[in-house]
Parts: sequence; structure tokens; C-alpha cells
Amino acid sequence: MDNNDQHQGSTAEPKQPEENNPTTTRSWTIHDFDIGRQVYLAREKASKRILAIKTLEKEQLRVGGVVQQLRREVEIHSRIRHKNILPLYATFQDDSRGRHHHHRMLTSIYFMVLLVYLVLRYAPHGDLFSALRTAPCGRFVISFLLPVHLTPLS
Repeated sequence: MDNNDQHQGSTAEPKQPEENNPTTTRSWTIHDFDIGRQVYLAREKASKRILAIKTLEKEQLRVGGVVQQLRREVEIHSRIRHKNILPLYATFQDDSRGRHHHHRMLTSIYFMVLLVYLVLRYAPHGDLFSALRTAPCGRFVISFLLPVHLTPLS
């Protein structure tokens, strides 16, 4: 993907191939995607489908004591079907045998940052938190938020 394929600031959804839903039974690794300049925008190589990939550092999850919380959220998120919640297609993580690792330099010492990846439907207009953060005084028009709030989860 080129540098123009960015998640933020884009108002048009990237062109998608035929409506091939990513399979949730497939075992993905980071090598199955072309990653854009922004970490969050990806194109699955096999289907050419544009997706979002959220990355979380394992060490930060462990230090923050939120590993179990993340597991619960992933379990709940994978079962929810709601028009206002992006579907979670898959999760995967780096393994310790070198499949995919990010290296960072800290005072000339290299260490590995192992990541957890969440594969979600791409949202061309961003997320609600970002929209609230940029809205004047963090407010939205009630006609926009009320239907989101009142729609029951399935």
C-alpha cells in the first residue's frame, strides 16, 4: 500500500473487492496483510479486502493488569452482532519463535515488542471517541447519538 492509504482524515471508503467476508476460521498472521503507513489500515493479500488492525503491546497489557479484561472483551466482541459495533473478524499474536516481531532501540539495546492484533472491519470515518474528541465541547447532535444509544444489542 502506498502512503496515501491512510485511515485518518479519509472520508471515502477504500475500494473493496467483491463482497468476500474475511473468514473467521482462517488462521492469520501479520504476513497475510499489506500494512499501510498507519498501523490501523490493512489490506488482506488474498481477498484484497480493506480491514483495520488494532495492535496492543503484550507487555503493556501485562503491566496494566488487563490481560484477562482483554480476553473477556474479545470473547464478547466476537459474539456481538450490532449495526453500530464493528465486527471483530479475528485476533492473533506474535509468537516467541520469530514469526513477526517489532524491534525498538533503547540506549542501543534491542528488545522485542510482542503484539496482539485485532482484525476489525475498516471504519472510513473513524471511531466515536475520535469524533467526540474533535467535536466542539465534545458534543454531538442528539439526532445522531440517540439512535446509537437506543438500538439494542443482539
